[in-house]
Amino acid sequence: MWKVDLNFRIMKNNLFKLLTEFGPLAIFALYYYKNKDVMEAITPFLVATILSLIIVKLSKKKIAVIPL
Repeated sequence: MWKVDLNFRIMKNNLFKLLTEFGPLAIFALYYYKNKDVMEAITPFLVATILSLIIVKLSKKKIAVIPL
């Protein structure tokens, strides 16, 4: 029972890191492929990066390295 709980916490932490570090990049790719314009894809990317940094700072008390 203890191992299952520990594995779930590790998976949840890994998913959180994945979403906060690579989420802005995925948003940029989606907007770029939708509009085929880099300038239109930059704004959602910057907003997602700022939100990601704020979420990580509030929850983990440190800043993720990849968005910087």
